[in-house]
Amino acid sequence: MLCPRCPVSTSPRPSASTVPSGSPPSATACAFDGLLTGAEWVGAEDGAYRYQLTLRPWFELLGHRIDRLIFHEMTTPDIVAKVFAGHGRLARFEKRLTRSYPTHEYTVQSEESDLDLCRRLMEAHGIAYYFRHGRGEHTLVMADGISGYLPNTEPCCPAAGLRDIAVKELDRLLRPELLGVCPPALIGRVVTVPYRPLSARMLEAIVRLQLARIVDRAKESQRAALRIDDDVVAEIIGRCHDPQSGGRMIDRIVTQTLLPELSPNFLDAMV
Repeated sequence: MLCPRCPVSTSPRPSASTVPSGSPPSATACAFDGLLTGAEWVGAEDGAYRYQLTLRPWFELLGHRIDRLIFHEMTTPDIVAKVFAGHGRLARFEKRLTRSYPTHEYTVQSEESDLDLCRRLMEAHGIAYYFRHGRGEHTLVMADGISGYLPNTEPCCPAAGLRDIAVKELDRLLRPELLGVCPPALIGRVVTVPYRPLSARMLEAIVRLQLARIVDRAKESQRAALRIDDDVVAEIIGRCHDPQSGGRMIDRIVTQTLLPELSPNFLDAMV
């Protein structure tokens, strides 16, 4: 799928990368790499010819080799890696797996393409895969958990002004994509929860709530009067750089940085 934000230029090489051309310097580059398997002229518009190009990943080429092999005392990831290795430098892949997999005494490939074999084994053991694209290359990444995916904290279609998109509208936009991989009955049970990073106002409210608890605890246990300084609040908010962590980052700063600084003062007052 092409990024709707980026104009595309395609190299005529067998491995075609698409990168932005004519975009402003601030535009984020999106590279799409693959094997050029089709090209079609679709007309002319505004004095320019338009073509539709079809790119496919190297993984699709494995469907052209059918073999008969027996794999002995190997796990599923090892079998898939061995099949990939048989295709040389073309097969760029990476394993981002967290689970341990059983060793199979025998795994048989009988008049089955390498593509079908790899898909069958990965599907049977819950291994998903996706492609990471770069300029002039793309890599198949095997994953079996959320840690196998790169985090994506960008707002939904920022160029289209959909940062505060309603859940109902988001469901409508996602439905065609989901129908391509999920039955309608399953989609009906899916609950869409849009990711929205905490605002500065929310972060400030959480920080003040955490600090207020420390003030109350100091008053009850140490009979100490503490005051929440605005500079302290601003400093804690400024250290919350990771949008994925949300309010959990605040708790970490308070418990691992602020409280250790306060503790010696309480101990000195008790002596």
